[in-house]
Amino acid sequence: MVRIGLLLAMLAASAPAVASEPELLCLGLSPKFVLTARGAEVTFDYNGDGTYRLEPPLRPPGMAYQRHDLVTRAARWPLSLDARDCRIATLVLPLRVEVRVPTDRGVQRFLGCCLWKTLP
Repeated sequence: MVRIGLLLAMLAASAPAVASEPELLCLGLSPKFVLTARGAEVTFDYNGDGTYRLEPPLRPPGMAYQRHDLVTRAARWPLSLDARDCRIATLVLPLRVEVRVPTDRGVQRFLGCCLWKTLP
């Protein structure tokens, strides 16, 4: 639990102090991953992945459901964001994220919990 809180604090601290739009910070539950998104840019870190484009760009907080595509060089991975409580250890975050990644064995679902880092 302490490690998850520290990881969230580190993610929030690593984001720029002045941003033109809110940033989404996510921790993966199954499998483990870190995802951050702002506007049309998303960083997905599961085995050293990278930075990708998000289409359409992330909409501001307050929407109950958002559907996007995480665009890689070779494919488009469906990404959904749902405003439902999401438990990670003893923390409850306000959003759930799902990324559906095609693999040789079918589609792998990446599930996680998120929160918004809003402007200071």
